[in-house]
Amino acid sequence: MRKNFSKKIVGLALLAILTGYFLPLPVLALDYVPLVTLPGASEAGKPLTNTGEYIKGAFNLAIGIAAVLAIIMIIIGGIQYMGTESIGGKGAGLKKIKDAVLGLLLALGSYVLLFTINPSLVNFSVSIAGITPPTLSPEQERATQEASIATLATKLDSALAQRRAAAMGNADMLNAVAAEYLAKANSLEELGDQCGDSSSELDYLKCQELITYYRTEAGKMKTEAITITVNSETRTNYQTALTYFATLNATPTLEQIEIAAIDANTQKSAMDENYQDGITKLRELQGEQIDQVAIDKILTDWATRDTAISKNIADAWLLNTAFINQTEAATRTGAVKEMMDTIVEDATTKMGEINTSQATKDEIRRTADFAIFAIQANCQQQLKTFPITVKICTTDYKPNW
Repeated sequence: MRKNFSKKIVGLALLAILTGYFLPLPVLALDYVPLVTLPGASEAGKPLTNTGEYIKGAFNLAIGIAAVLAIIMIIIGGIQYMGTESIGGKGAGLKKIKDAVLGLLLALGSYVLLFTINPSLVNFSVSIAGITPPTLSPEQERATQEASIATLATKLDSALAQRRAAAMGNADMLNAVAAEYLAKANSLEELGDQCGDSSSELDYLKCQELITYYRTEAGKMKTEAITITVNSETRTNYQTALTYFATLNATPTLEQIEIAAIDANTQKSAMDENYQDGITKLRELQGEQIDQVAIDKILTDWATRDTAISKNIADAWLLNTAFINQTEAATRTGAVKEMMDTIVEDATTKMGEINTSQATKDEIRRTADFAIFAIQANCQQQLKTFPITVKICTTDYKPNW
């Protein structure tokens, strides 16, 4: 039992370290008055002013006790080793000395190891008075406030909140629920100074915030409904346009290419109208928190699909060019260049939309540049594949940005 006593003291010292670093701050902040004096850390009968200093003093005291006990055990082991002639007695005394030395090394080694890693690990600097709550950024404060108002709105009318959740992804249902939200805002606004009750959870200020919340959420739902409708309509136009190119074989005639190009352009025009109509409707929501991010997303998708259709038309004009004559070559050359001009013009128009972000403009231009590069690469490949004397299209086209 006695030979393991120094090891238990070391364990207590290590426990003091873990206690100092892993106890919650509220625990450390308890108004504790020690009954006895702890050397270098506290005085009996006086409240603690620095919990960290108290833990540090307890840790140092534990190390000191371990050292004293280790020395006592070394002396006892030495006396036992010298005072007996039996081999068993000398072995027991030698073991006491080894255990004591090992315990002392563990106690001192724990302090040295922690101090080597980081001196603050044995400093135990815990100042309760100096702790201040973390400050939130304006965005975080706004998000917290919005979450609080949303919770209040759900509590006041949980059925309406459930209808909104069920409307996600459905344009008609979103518009219907948005109308209910606006009606809620209008009814509260009509109450004027009577809006809210200071004796209830919904006071006047909360009522005003709730009005703003209902209007903002109605605008978000209308924006989502418009976006869903635009995506649905334009996806149909886009997929229909691509089917015209899928019907062309590897050796289409000039007439077949012309028909496919006309049909694809018809779908492209319809798609452009749907996109433009969606953007116009979004801008009409300006009084209800217009969402520029949604507009930028529509512009990016529009540019991607517009450019893809124009590139497919250009690629179609480069099919079956092995044995064409000069007249047909001139027709195809003009058509390919026209498509590259169209890509640049379409991209320029979209980048010129009001309040379009620079990131959106860069993405639109990058999409157009890549399409033009791909068309010219196809031109170059055609010239290498078919040893004809007619120049089908230009490979040095430069966009006029």
